[in-house]
Amino acid sequence: MKVDEKVFLDKLSHIYQVAIDLDTQLQDLSSFDSLTFMTMSEMLKADYGLQCYLQDILACQTPQELLTLLEKA
Repeated sequence: MKVDEKVFLDKLSHIYQVAIDLDTQLQDLSSFDSLTFMTMSEMLKADYGLQCYLQDILACQTPQELLTLLEKA
């Protein structure tokens, strides 16, 4: 699946409430917690149809890794 990077990063920035680029370390963000992680997981499922284990998403440390996961799905 081809994902529009700008739209994807805008969605993540909205969830995490900070500016995010492809190399941002998501787990290092002060806003990273279980609620933001679950919100991001639900966005991936609802907006992109991603069906995978939560640990697969959690293993992605950057938005670039999330995009790779989406493209493989």
